Amino acid sequence: MCAHSFVCLSSQGSALIFLKGPKFLIYVSGALSMWEDRMWHFAISVFLIELYGRNLLLTAVFGLVVVCAPARGFDWRLG
Repeated sequence: MCAHSFVCLSSQGSALIFLKGPKFLIYVSGALSMWEDRMWHFAISVFLIELYGRNLLLTAVFGLVVVCAPARGFDWRLG
């Protein structure tokens, strides 16, 4: 019996149930989504630095648009 109110992983059966359950899949999905989004931001920033002659102006403008667009009701992502 577990002393905690969350899922007890004391036996292998409990661990397998947790790893196959919807809660774990939602956690993994969220983590992968955040990872992809951050990699996309990094790739765009590197591309813009190379595009504008190793200057950070376009990267700064892109960052400003990403931050300000949701406040205006726009989603900067296409998908």
